[in-house]
Amino acid sequence: MFSYHSIIMTTVNLFSLVGIVFLLIIGLVSHVWAVQLDAVVGTKAESSQPTFKFLRTIFIEYPEGSRLAEELEGKDILISFTADSTTPGTSDLISRINNNLARDLESTVYVTNLNLTYRAHLVGGENQASIDYKIVLIPKMTNYVLRQGTDFIPAIVDAQWRGITIKDPIVLNSEEFGDVEINMPIGFFEKEISGAYKILQGSDGESLLRNHLIDATIILSQPLSKWRSLFDPTPLISDATRFNYKGEKVVITSYTAGESSVGEGIWKVKRDEVVLDLDKRYVIRSVDPASSANIQIDGYVDHETIDGTEYFGSSLKVPEGSGKPSSNDFPIGVMYGMAGAGVAVAVAVLFWSDRKMKKIKNIRQI
Repeated sequence: MFSYHSIIMTTVNLFSLVGIVFLLIIGLVSHVWAVQLDAVVGTKAESSQPTFKFLRTIFIEYPEGSRLAEELEGKDILISFTADSTTPGTSDLISRINNNLARDLESTVYVTNLNLTYRAHLVGGENQASIDYKIVLIPKMTNYVLRQGTDFIPAIVDAQWRGITIKDPIVLNSEEFGDVEINMPIGFFEKEISGAYKILQGSDGESLLRNHLIDATIILSQPLSKWRSLFDPTPLISDATRFNYKGEKVVITSYTAGESSVGEGIWKVKRDEVVLDLDKRYVIRSVDPASSANIQIDGYVDHETIDGTEYFGSSLKVPEGSGKPSSNDFPIGVMYGMAGAGVAVAVAVLFWSDRKMKKIKNIRQI
């Protein structure tokens, strides 16, 4: 006889398998990767290290015998390196991130350190060249818990940090490659294919190549009310260690967005294109893959808006009456489904409503 937990886990495993197969199929069709945010945020931990991945592919079409064909055809150039707090230029990047958090996002989060991987790869074919860009940014965040939770009130967690964006050039110094500007695709042109850069200089193509890479605006733009909120109702000790708990069972809530979903919508691939009439006719395309995000937080988590700013609220105890299904538009609960197939399997639904908190300074005082 199957237990309630085994039924849940079987459903979860089936859902995961279908999801993996779906992603593999997509990967065969598309040659671009997905922009991703993956974060584990512990209300009992002093810091968190989310992973932001920023990706873009630039395609340049050129006719045979053109100036760009002479510069790009047959080229295979790769820049790839990692950076940390010891890398020259990293302190400036951390400063810019903190300015963005405080000034633009009005976030309480402060970044104390980071790890970064940069990769740019040019492959020049007979009539088209492609340059793949990838930045993996892992900042060490502190001060994201605005109020610690108790048995009676939830912890309050900052959510604005998910929109980190840097619009300025960022230069890091790699031992192998020297100074590398990482935030604008044009930086690769200036450093490695200066002949192509001179051809495009002053054109709309150059403007397109100056669009910054580190940009999580879309992740912030979708309200948390439109994200999916899921948790396994069976708390596990194995999950607790990731969230700084010792010997305790912890329920983990996952907030996800960007996946194919009828209810929440789909973050689409972003494409920009310019046509240049220089010595020959050129086409430059910029492709940003569809975004996705997954944020895991310990406890039964809901979201709240205070003075126009969104926050997470996390309670470690199941609210009274939560075992009953809710008729609200999207209750907090367990909902395992297969979006796109048109079939949803409701495993368990838990509804939690918490009283509204009025101002952020009151949150810290309670």
